[in-house]
Amino acid sequence: MKLLWKFFLDTLLMFCCNCVWCIRNVMIEINPPVVERGASATLRCNYDLEGKPLYTVKWYRGQREFYRYTLNDLPPTKVFPFEGLKVNLEMSDEHQVVLQNVEFNLSGNFTCEVSADGPNFPTDMVSRNMSVVVLPKQPPTITTDKSEYAVGDVVRANCTSSPSKPGATLTFSLNNMVVPTNSERKIAVSRGLWVTWASTEFKLFHSNFIDGSLYLHCLAQVTDLYQHDTPFKLDNLKDPIPARVTSQNSGSYHKLGIIPIVLQVSMLLM
Repeated sequence: MKLLWKFFLDTLLMFCCNCVWCIRNVMIEINPPVVERGASATLRCNYDLEGKPLYTVKWYRGQREFYRYTLNDLPPTKVFPFEGLKVNLEMSDEHQVVLQNVEFNLSGNFTCEVSADGPNFPTDMVSRNMSVVVLPKQPPTITTDKSEYAVGDVVRANCTSSPSKPGATLTFSLNNMVVPTNSERKIAVSRGLWVTWASTEFKLFHSNFIDGSLYLHCLAQVTDLYQHDTPFKLDNLKDPIPARVTSQNSGSYHKLGIIPIVLQVSMLLM
């Protein structure tokens, strides 16, 4: 009976020493969590070994290990081949990994696995997501169906974003009042980038002309990293202004259609 009780206590003790309670507060910080392609990102793994010595820290992208820190090895750091992944070893240690010149294929889950030293080698791991994006290089452009407008006219306009990944979200407003977006399409272009095209159509009322001028805006947003607003002045027929082909505010009067969009995309990719 005593032998059975001793076996039970030894088993329970071994279980407790191997449980994740021996490693506490394992957390990952990714800075920034959304990173531009070609930029750097810092992956930090914080943990509390509760006084036990560290054995190893391993980093994975998906299921593949790409970095390992083993305290008793010389050198302690080791990098495993991974396409599109470059580790800055001088800035990497048992708590952080610095990635340089990140590429699209690195978007996804990163896992930090921490193991304390023997004889039981308790281990815990956590994961967190990182996204790699390309931001637009130019502001969105606006095209309209006419050069001048009066009360009662219907405004028909398009807005086209510069290539990005993911594709931008476009929002229209008139004198700081949001107007509806009739349709929005994302057009795939080269190198995995997307151009967003959106259209709006609305009628003008006397209240729109209170300030004497009309400004149509198109706001392009990509995640929390980018937003750019393009203002486009709509001329009032009461104060005639010579028709223009291109304005100073990234807008133009143009017969609406798919050809102008294709031309704009071609110019943006040059």
